[in-house]
Amino acid sequence: MNSIISFIDAGGILMWVLIADAVLLYVLLAERLLTLFAPNTWKTQRHQEMHTLLGRHRLQQAQEEAAHLALAEHPELTRFFSLIRALITIAPLLGLLGTVGGMIGTFEGIMLGNRIQAASHGIAEALLTTQCGLLIAAPALLIEQICLRRSTILSESPHRALGMSA
Repeated sequence: MNSIISFIDAGGILMWVLIADAVLLYVLLAERLLTLFAPNTWKTQRHQEMHTLLGRHRLQQAQEEAAHLALAEHPELTRFFSLIRALITIAPLLGLLGTVGGMIGTFEGIMLGNRIQAASHGIAEALLTTQCGLLIAAPALLIEQICLRRSTILSESPHRALGMSA
């Protein structure tokens, strides 16, 4: 446990901000994964009504029902994606900010004559924050794209069932 805290402290104050960003980001991504990939979550009463209308050969009513269904489900399918994208974008920027801060610390230490210690601490801070920012953002971007694709497929499913384009 002490090694984790010393690792975080070595990255400076921005490491704590990166951790907060990562926790919120991955909680939201987990919610999206659980919601979008849960079995039978999207088999609603409206889906059943649409299929009943199709069985009765009422294509026009089924098409209207598909349009209402797509509009009704859209907010749930796209929830949190804007915030997720912002958190993904912020992580490497915070890492870059930590890099700048670490390099400033390095040069200040060199100017004050404490060359080796100051340089090594500042460079370590710079590299750690950059690394953590990228490690947070890269997998999150992949997971976000998987969730976005699933959201698109689910939003088009009523139209696909009718052979319509969304």
